[in-house]
Amino acid sequence: MGQLAIMRAGWNAERLAEYLLAKVAFVSQPTSVADDIGLDFLCTLFQEIPGRHTQLTPTLPFGIQVKSSARPLRLTKYLSLLTRSPLPFMLAVVDMQKNQLTLYSGRYVRYALDLCGAQLISFTGVPINHSVDVESAVRRTDTKNGRRVRVCLPRLVTYGTRTQLASLKDVRTAVESEVLQVGLNNYSSAVKQYLYRFPKPRAATRVLAGPGSNRVFRRVMADRMTEYAMNLWWLRSERGDAVQDETDAFFAALRELKPYLPQSPHMNRVLALLKHS
Repeated sequence: MGQLAIMRAGWNAERLAEYLLAKVAFVSQPTSVADDIGLDFLCTLFQEIPGRHTQLTPTLPFGIQVKSSARPLRLTKYLSLLTRSPLPFMLAVVDMQKNQLTLYSGRYVRYALDLCGAQLISFTGVPINHSVDVESAVRRTDTKNGRRVRVCLPRLVTYGTRTQLASLKDVRTAVESEVLQVGLNNYSSAVKQYLYRFPKPRAATRVLAGPGSNRVFRRVMADRMTEYAMNLWWLRSERGDAVQDETDAFFAALRELKPYLPQSPHMNRVLALLKHS
């Protein structure tokens, strides 16, 4: 019985991707259909701890889909995963001729879904080889049948079997920085804070408001005020009255806000510490 060449080519691309990903991360693949969440690999970046025997310590996880070309990728079938899990998503495109792997970041995916997800009938990731800011990264088209959204997946790094060890460290650093920020954005969405920070070409912060964040923003403010008070208390213990004016301004603002914030015994204890410091 013969075998379809396209199926074998796809399998070979996955094997090369796995080999190259393993140079910067621990790589795992579902062992059965029951454990398959839809992505080709689940990866965990590692940090090298030098010593007599170098140790590899796991750090940040991300999910990855492997393709053999940089064509637009239909993400609609991944919607359940992309909208519910804070796991950062990446696309890996394999060049079998050059024995190279290019990683494209899902930096704007969760933001696009939170911004345009209502009545969504089509969600497409578009790999691009240049930087793009958040204003240009998301395109939506409303039709009578629903909403179609295209989101850019900007190129992050390209490396291959001939990449030297020093350059691999740069690859790992770039991927780690991206995974950390995308993970923070995704987690912010998951807990309904909807605060997103994006890097170059123009660093940007975006905040979405609505029925989700409306349920939690007062609690988040109470937590932030508690954090602010705790740091003021620490500064006063270290520097004495150097932050007295700031402390007075903080309590003045708190008097205005506190009636609207949820009660927090922890915040009350911290405020008491600050008052008597």
